[in-house]
Amino acid sequence: MTARMFLGATLFATAMLWAPPALAQQKTPDRPVPPSLQKPAQDRQRDAKKLEDPKAILARAADAIKKANVLRYRAQVGGEGVTTAAKTAVSFARADAGGWKISVVGDLLAKGPDASTKPLRTIEVGFDAITARSIRQNEKVVAEFDIRKPEDLRLFFNNHDAGASVVWEAIEDEPFASMLASPTLKTIGTDNVEGATCDVVQYEAAGADGATQIVEIAISIDDRLPRRVSRASKPAKPDEKPTSRVTTMTEVVPNDGVLGAFVLSTPDGFMVKSETPRKPKPEAPKREQGPKQPVAERGLLAKGSDAPAWTLKDSDAKEVSLSDYKGKVVVLDFWGSWCPPCRAAMPGIQKLHERYKDKGVAVVGMNFERNAAANPAKFMKDNGYTYALVLKAETIAEKYKVSGWPTFYILDTQGKVLWSAVGHDPAHEEQMEQVIEEALK
Repeated sequence: MTARMFLGATLFATAMLWAPPALAQQKTPDRPVPPSLQKPAQDRQRDAKKLEDPKAILARAADAIKKANVLRYRAQVGGEGVTTAAKTAVSFARADAGGWKISVVGDLLAKGPDASTKPLRTIEVGFDAITARSIRQNEKVVAEFDIRKPEDLRLFFNNHDAGASVVWEAIEDEPFASMLASPTLKTIGTDNVEGATCDVVQYEAAGADGATQIVEIAISIDDRLPRRVSRASKPAKPDEKPTSRVTTMTEVVPNDGVLGAFVLSTPDGFMVKSETPRKPKPEAPKREQGPKQPVAERGLLAKGSDAPAWTLKDSDAKEVSLSDYKGKVVVLDFWGSWCPPCRAAMPGIQKLHERYKDKGVAVVGMNFERNAAANPAKFMKDNGYTYALVLKAETIAEKYKVSGWPTFYILDTQGKVLWSAVGHDPAHEEQMEQVIEEALK
């Protein structure tokens, strides 16, 4: 599965249409363990003779997913051995470049000892096929991350309480591919899920902590779309009780209906915080080093290295070259109007341009648009951005080791790299100003 997998200003309007209200002191139905673990072994053996091939069930389900350009449902998440539950509205839409855009909006609930629930906080997580964002209302923070790997997307959603609402197997590049490839795949019978008769298939998978999970997915025999997902830990010892997360889907609607916002705007007064949703790796033992060499920032061009030459065209089809700026400190901003963190960073880039435009500093917007109908020059004019613009920057992105948008470089008067960074961070503006000031001395 690629990173281009699978919310905008309309978030709260759509949330009112879609997001379920917070619930206080209500019961959330829990299924302690997957249904197959509750059924007597002899019954499972007796039913096994008449069970359908699980691969045939999943093949039909995969075909139904492939026919859907959009999909929405309500999700209720509960479980045993966990302290929270959730009620969310989930939406998917296919991205132009492939994969899925995802929106999860709703409430995270705290579970009491008697299984009652009360509101804990809101869940507002979106993925626009490039960047994942989460609005943390209690903290006045918007967390974001440019997704490069499928596992990063799932981990980001898990970290922001939205992962259990998503049927990840259904939105793989090839739906249910991981299940179909599993030697443990089997059919365990049928079940009624909120009025829908479903085939239930099961397989074993590695959980986020590396432990084995028993995963069951109930698939409606009518529309072939999922209605329930159960993920239970596999007990390592006979006397160990399993923990589980059970997600029940209702109001499942393909190719129709109001969808959530996939691009989350930054509310006024909120800070944008870039995240790296990866597990920390053990620190390598320190060894004696030789003379220090320039190192790359996050895999970008090394400090002190020569910036690759380029010649591109501006919005008037005039050729512009890096060499045109020789003798000036140059700020390069690799951006696109489709990119939320790019847009969030642009006011700060404009401030740098206004502060230093008469002091030997050139700020250049290196634009890349995914939609041929996009008009970056109009976008900049409408928003009051007046620094230089060149187009088709994706043609030199590999030379500059651009793996996420936005990417920034500051070059000295001789075209050597002074500073670089990936993503939008409010601290970047101050850092860039310090580098520029030092370079102008």
